[in-house]
Parts: sequence; structure tokens; C-alpha cells
Amino acid sequence: MKDVVGRIRAKFAGVRIIGATLTSALGSTNANHGSPEEDAKRKALNEFIRNGGLFDGVADFDAATLDPQTGGMRAEFVPESTTG
Repeated sequence: MKDVVGRIRAKFAGVRIIGATLTSALGSTNANHGSPEEDAKRKALNEFIRNGGLFDGVADFDAATLDPQTGGMRAEFVPESTTG
């Protein structure tokens, strides 16, 4: 991220760059997402995006969709699990 943002800033003077946090996949049935280990990595990345000083602003999708009681997404943001 640092490299890409640096290259963008070098090429486009005065550009504002907005970072965006990753939403939770905790409890996902996809084998590549949803484990506590992957969630810890996501949280660390989100902490960097929010507080690393790299971005001019942050779109905090994690804060907007997180259910603090479960650590997963709030129910209204979870896609239908059965579609026909």
C-alpha cells in the first residue's frame, strides 16, 4: 500500500487518497475466510488503514457493518444464503 500510494502521489500532485477498511468474514463457510487467524490479520490491516497516516481519509466499512456482539457482519449486511 505504501508503495502504491507513494507512486500515485508522485504522479498526481495534490491528489487525495482515501483508504477503505475490510469488512468481517468471521464465521464464513469459505475455507479462505472467516477463521480467527484471518480475522486477526484483517483487524491489523484495518488498524493500519485507520491510523497509519498513509491516507487522507478513511471509508470505514468495517465500523459501518460490524456486529460488535458477534464480531461478524450485522445481519442486514449478510447476503441471502439461499437463492433459487
